[in-house]
Amino acid sequence: MEIFYTKIIESIIVVTILVVTRNIVNRLIDKTTIDKLIQKSRTQLVKRVIHLIILIIGFTLIMIIWGVKQSDLAVFMGSVLTIVGVAFFAQWSFLSNITSSIILFFGHSVKIGDHI
Repeated sequence: MEIFYTKIIESIIVVTILVVTRNIVNRLIDKTTIDKLIQKSRTQLVKRVIHLIILIIGFTLIMIIWGVKQSDLAVFMGSVLTIVGVAFFAQWSFLSNITSSIILFFGHSVKIGDHI
C-alpha cells in the first residue's frame, strides 16, 4: 500500500510541475504577443500546439511512474508516431506550416506598423 502512496505523490508532483510549466509558457507567449503585436489567432494556435506537447510529456511521465515498461512505452509511441507520420506525409505542408508558425512567432522581429 505504501508503494501506491509514493506513486500518487510522484504523480501529483509531475502534474504540479506541468501546470506551472504551462502557466510560465502562457505568460511567455502573452508577453511575446504584446511585445511584437501579434494577432490573437496566431497566439491561440501556438498555445494549443505547445499545450499538446506538454500534455504528451506529462502523460508519458505518469505512465513511467505507474510502472509501464519503457520498452512497451517505446513500442506504443513508435506505433502512434508511425501512424501519425503516415497521416502527416499526405499533409506535410500542414505540419511544416505549424512548425514555421511557431518559429516565426518567437523569432519574427517585424511588428505591425514597422516600415520595411
